[in-house]
Amino acid sequence: MAFKLALPALTSLPHLPGLGALTALKARWSLLAARRLSATPWAAVDFSAHHMAAVLVAPPQGDGRPRVLKAVRAEIDGNLPAAAKFLPFVQQLEAGARPWTLLLPRDEYRVSVMSEPGVPAAELAQSVRWQVAPTLDFPAEDASVDFMKIPTQAWQPERTPEMYVIAARGDAVRQRVALFDAARLKLAAIDIRETAQRNVAALAERHDELLVMVAFGEDDVQISFSWHHELYMDRLIAEAADRDNHPERRAANNERIASQVQRSIEAVRGNFPFMMAARVLLAGAPEGFCELLAASLPEPVEALQPEQLFDLSRTPALRDPQVFMQHFHAIGAALRGLEPAA
Repeated sequence: MAFKLALPALTSLPHLPGLGALTALKARWSLLAARRLSATPWAAVDFSAHHMAAVLVAPPQGDGRPRVLKAVRAEIDGNLPAAAKFLPFVQQLEAGARPWTLLLPRDEYRVSVMSEPGVPAAELAQSVRWQVAPTLDFPAEDASVDFMKIPTQAWQPERTPEMYVIAARGDAVRQRVALFDAARLKLAAIDIRETAQRNVAALAERHDELLVMVAFGEDDVQISFSWHHELYMDRLIAEAADRDNHPERRAANNERIASQVQRSIEAVRGNFPFMMAARVLLAGAPEGFCELLAASLPEPVEALQPEQLFDLSRTPALRDPQVFMQHFHAIGAALRGLEPAA
């Protein structure tokens, strides 16, 4: 079985039906930024610590908004579900014949920014693997490793080129591929959360703006900086938003996160002076955060309204921003089936 797995995903896994050694996973992960030829609906499953969420996203019809046709969510016990539970869950999407992608949990892969090795193109993949190996807390020889270049050369030719290097645990990939194989689903990609968020940000980008997207998850806050649909910088804040009714604690939590967003924007200004932050878009922000951040930044700060980007007529529950955030990364991963704007 051959897989088109992009970075986020492994392009060719010819030996996976037998689930042999992960040497098959050394193949190049194709960039999500690359043009996709297919406009078919894609299904995506997101495994987190306590839940799994799945969506089916179709190309736009008429108004330019991708259509979220179905969205489901279920609790899990922290482990991968057994096939007996996974199959009826995904069958709710009625997408068995569609291409599928899955999101790896954050603790199953590592993302690093490294200098691009000065080697011939044919040796680049192996050189990247050697370079990242000492930074991993799992065996590099059993990992799936690939990279995504940060495109700065046209604006900063004097700067040493850098790239995102992604290394996924081999056993995590094998277990999830086996689960899809048992369910007889067409697994076509394995995604990561950073580029899933970048895909949503790409829909919201306006012409020639650097978009700062701050997404509030159940356990963390992810900040991405995208320009011309490319990911230039990403930062993870390992602190969840405080949504309880204790106003002082919530205010302190908001201030800590807002301070880190400010410092991240300053870092982008220092590293990429050819572009300036034009807009900050908050996804799933807690009460009071939008106003707090807007008061401390010169850039406009807006709250993401899901229906501005997506047609949710078939999934009206996602009009609630908090419910939308429960499916946020799955939706971003499923956007890989859409042709990007020219």
